[in-house]
Amino acid sequence: MLVGILPVLLEPAATKTGDAMNVIVSDEVRVLALQEDQEEKEIARWVAGDLEGELSGISGDTRCASVAVVGDVRVLYLDRLSF
Repeated sequence: MLVGILPVLLEPAATKTGDAMNVIVSDEVRVLALQEDQEEKEIARWVAGDLEGELSGISGDTRCASVAVVGDVRVLYLDRLSF
């Protein structure tokens, strides 16, 4: 089911099981991975058109990174049943 385009507050997700994915609609997000020293390191930036959470959303595995918004991010949220 398509839920809609939402303003987003993305929370740390690196320990959550995937149950949905987001399509970045506007602005960008920073992709953060937890390092061995427990510090988060930016490993990528995603912009409008990029997908977030699709691999764990399909597999149901634990997410391996978190995202932090940069600006006024909006996403298209798709729950697992939608894809």
